[in-house]
Amino acid sequence: MNVIETFESAVLLGGSEVLTYSVNSLLKVGVGRKRPNEALAHVYTVHLDSGDPYSFPSGHTAGAFAIATTLTLRYSKNPEVYIPAFVWAGLVGYERIYFGLHYPSDVLGGSLVGAGSFLLVYKYKDEILPIAYKLLGKKEPRNVSAIVLPYGRGTLANAAVRF
Repeated sequence: MNVIETFESAVLLGGSEVLTYSVNSLLKVGVGRKRPNEALAHVYTVHLDSGDPYSFPSGHTAGAFAIATTLTLRYSKNPEVYIPAFVWAGLVGYERIYFGLHYPSDVLGGSLVGAGSFLLVYKYKDEILPIAYKLLGKKEPRNVSAIVLPYGRGTLANAAVRF
């Protein structure tokens, strides 16, 4: 994959994550389900501050599945890339249940929101990518880098783009 394809993958993933976050936030407020550690008697967690009181759908799982779906569609000939991504996304969902922060249906909902968001963005990639190039005022990027690091309160990805 060359620099252009990598840049386009980053643009599509960024659009997908914005859509994922937006849909996820609307669903959380609309459904308003309390987290298991708040609603059930014998569910405990060491992670007391979750950022919001709502459980459905799992935002962490949604973001992880958006990334895994991106890697699957952009690197479809490289199972060594997308299989570990889906294993990681599944583990993210599992740990959300394990730590008492989500119900299994929250994780399923999050996985559908994340994967569905990227599929929708990918469907309209021919309309989205020209807008990104026009906003940048360039026909192609010169240098693109992405860094995936754990940092602050459970966030798992940070991307840097240089031109």
